[in-house]
Amino acid sequence: MVKYFGKHPYGHCVISDKHKLIFITIPKNASSIMSYYITQRLDGRESNYFDCTEEQKEYYTFCILRNIEDRFYSALNTIFNRRIERYNVNLTIKTIFQLDNNNVIDYVDSKVDEHLVRQKEFIKNIRIDCYVDIKLIGTLGFNKLNFTLKHYFKEQTIIKIDSKILNKVYVKDIELLHKCTKFNVEEFTSKLYLPIFN
Repeated sequence: MVKYFGKHPYGHCVISDKHKLIFITIPKNASSIMSYYITQRLDGRESNYFDCTEEQKEYYTFCILRNIEDRFYSALNTIFNRRIERYNVNLTIKTIFQLDNNNVIDYVDSKVDEHLVRQKEFIKNIRIDCYVDIKLIGTLGFNKLNFTLKHYFKEQTIIKIDSKILNKVYVKDIELLHKCTKFNVEEFTSKLYLPIFN
């Protein structure tokens, strides 16, 4: 039985057997553009990491990570704009508009919406070769490719959560982001055939 975070299956990935790589998708972390790139340019396909063969699990495996506050507010905007409002938290029906400093941890812990789930949950029990900071995506040559993805809703801030509280809620994600410091640009762009050095 597949475990879901909201509508997002645990272990969701895009895999290219031709190029021997796996991208683990994390909502709100440039997953759309990277998935599109791998499927369109590297003969990739959607799959689930836990359905992969042992040989495939040895492929170059990576994910994209993001600053917790940027991701949190981007997630809220997605939820608001898609009109996904109702949550069942501790047997009580609440709406996203009731989110505040006192109950944000309950909303996150409920894992009812994949956009608010901690990043670490999406890569639990998965071997990751490369952690990519989302800030680097704009520098890796995507502007040299002939495709763009558009977001059809505007960003807006309706709810504001205290930064100290967010830091506590997402403390493990903050630690995880530090793993991006070991990022090897040349290796990554070579593995993904990105045009930055071409």
